[in-house]
Amino acid sequence: MTPRKACCFTGHRELPKEGTPAYFQLRLALLHAVRDAIAEGFTVFLNGGASGFDLLAAETVLECRALDPLVELRVIVPYAGQADRYAFADKKRYRRILDEAAQVHVLSEKYFSGCMRARNERLVCHADRCIAYLRKPSGGTLMTVNMAVKKGIEVIYL
Repeated sequence: MTPRKACCFTGHRELPKEGTPAYFQLRLALLHAVRDAIAEGFTVFLNGGASGFDLLAAETVLECRALDPLVELRVIVPYAGQADRYAFADKKRYRRILDEAAQVHVLSEKYFSGCMRARNERLVCHADRCIAYLRKPSGGTLMTVNMAVKKGIEVIYL
């Protein structure tokens, strides 16, 4: 049996404002990147469940799954209360994403220093490609992209 190819996501919590051309361009680029990955044989999509880009990426995978039942969304949650401080609408999105994911793995019941990094390492460790929305020269997204580059996996920049 051939191992399944996996793609992870990393991106910022802050996105362009919904309804703007920049938001539409990001959604379109993300949709194309996910569809291209599926066309190239990627069937597992790894997501960290953070607000912003992660939620948008997870929803995009779930939309694409409707076209290909082999597509799987797996969510790696850094700690059980990750969404406690999300806005109400994002909490609803998060809950729906977890309900529809093929797998949800919670790294810790409680927050601990380094849990986000542990989540990001797990995402990259199991990925063959990374789709990244990187706009800042620092932070967790840059760190995750650097992990992917160090591992030698392809990074698709949106």
